[in-house]
Amino acid sequence: VGCGFGAIAEPIAELGLVYCGVDVDTDALEDLEARGFETVHADLSDADAGLDLVRKQLADRGLATITSIDLLEHVTNGGAILRNLHDLSLSQGGVPLVLAVPNITHFDVAAKLLIGRFDYTPTGLLDDTHVAYFSPGRLHEVTSRSGWAEVGRNDFELADSDQHLPAE
Repeated sequence: VGCGFGAIAEPIAELGLVYCGVDVDTDALEDLEARGFETVHADLSDADAGLDLVRKQLADRGLATITSIDLLEHVTNGGAILRNLHDLSLSQGGVPLVLAVPNITHFDVAAKLLIGRFDYTPTGLLDDTHVAYFSPGRLHEVTSRSGWAEVGRNDFELADSDQHLPAE
């Protein structure tokens, strides 16, 4: 959900599973379709309508997992999306949610804030398309209020981020 160009599509298919990408970006979805994957064009700014499209695409098939990588920071209704995904998960026997968001509390962001800098970038921690920011605590709060419980974690941490202060 919020698949972009489907960076994990091929590895999921290699597991013998069907990958279905859900996004609003038509270019990304056309690329996925050209690679042979199912897609759902869904504007998740209306969480109910967007997830109804996913349910329709799923039809009577089972669901192995729900994956959302770098979606929540791009939407203002993340809690509603997560609640609907939780309902979908329960209707499928409680499938897991794999979730990834950038951590706004990275040392590099904090260091820049201390000297009065908040540098938006085209990609990365302060991507100029981000409308929501998450610390580990904030992510826990949003997910637990939406019905999810963390059962595992495999954080990807960088010593130096894209926000690292220049050498000068």
